[in-house]
Amino acid sequence: KRTRLASSPRAPPAPRAMASVAPEPLDRRAGCCDGVASARAEASAMAVFSVEVYAVEDNCTKTIDNLTASTTLAALVEIVKWELAFEAGSEMYLTLGTQVLGPNDMSKTLEALGASQGAIFACNCLERTTFAVYVVDMIGREYMVDGLEDGMSFAILVSRVEREMAVVGDVKVELVAGTRHFEAHE
Repeated sequence: KRTRLASSPRAPPAPRAMASVAPEPLDRRAGCCDGVASARAEASAMAVFSVEVYAVEDNCTKTIDNLTASTTLAALVEIVKWELAFEAGSEMYLTLGTQVLGPNDMSKTLEALGASQGAIFACNCLERTTFAVYVVDMIGREYMVDGLEDGMSFAILVSRVEREMAVVGDVKVELVAGTRHFEAHE
């Protein structure tokens, strides 16, 4: 049970005393430029810039804005995938000039890669090779399961075969190739 208390007018809070700190004077003697150089480097890393990404397959260019020198290649790849509407799970790679950027470059910053305002990246899709498997049931009906890729698990194949065969209930699919019987855990 809650009881609501009648509110009484409150006095505004008293202003807090603010300590004021005077900026330190710029020392013009030896070593004074170290701080200025690091401040400029920090400001440069915070500077926002844009790059162009040329989608080779689509023959179009997209400007990617709001990048900084500290943006990683992995972040840029995700932005490019979003901006160019790549399908989920599709793979692509970027090139910068003659440099093909791969998995080992993903943690590098744009600055480390030499990219700055106006840099032009090329975006290329990695083509996936797909194949089909033909399955024949015990009474001779043939089913084709296509769109399979290297590296897919056996469980995915069994699931796709069951879907293709419209298996319902307690029916169990077992796959055999030649004399080899495949187990479900394979």
